[in-house]
Amino acid sequence: MTMAEIRCRLDAGEELVDGWTMNPCGVIVHSLAIIGEGAIFGMGTIVGDLAVVGEKAIVGEKVVISECAAVGRLATVGDGAVVGKGATVGKGATVGKGANVGAHAIVHHGARVGDSVHVCAYAEVPAGAIVETDADILVAFIGRFYLTATCKPTLRVAFGCEVHGIQEWRDSVEDISRLHVPGQADFYMTRLTAAFDWVEASFGSPL
Repeated sequence: MTMAEIRCRLDAGEELVDGWTMNPCGVIVHSLAIIGEGAIFGMGTIVGDLAVVGEKAIVGEKVVISECAAVGRLATVGDGAVVGKGATVGKGATVGKGANVGAHAIVHHGARVGDSVHVCAYAEVPAGAIVETDADILVAFIGRFYLTATCKPTLRVAFGCEVHGIQEWRDSVEDISRLHVPGQADFYMTRLTAAFDWVEASFGSPL
């Protein structure tokens, strides 16, 4: 059962099935999830199949921790945030209110993702890095710098002081990768192309 189906069942007042249980505080946990000692959850949070929440993690209200996702020891996940399928929030990392960590993305230990920031699927936030709230979508880190996108008023992508539409970045992705990470250019080219696909699929193509 998907997270959306669970929400629909709850809204309709139906009972949960297939290994899902709800505790008296309204936290919904799959029977195969692993919850560490001292972890704290807010009301209305969902912890999915095979998800792992570490010791003394703090998870806010109405958070979704999807199947196979992991929230590390002492990590904090703010109200209304989503941790996607297979994503990882490392030890002591912080995910802000309303933030969305995409499928298989990694927020490494001690990193902070600000309120309402979207971290692209498969993107990585390095240890100790801070992604502020003015970055609506974190697309990917390139070396020591990160590529961000905004949907306001149209979908645009920023890298350093340059801001362009996604197609313009697609045309120059090889040059960016070879300039900033010459030893891993092919790896970053593949990741960036996948990231742009995810951003467009999730937020629409630029006008």
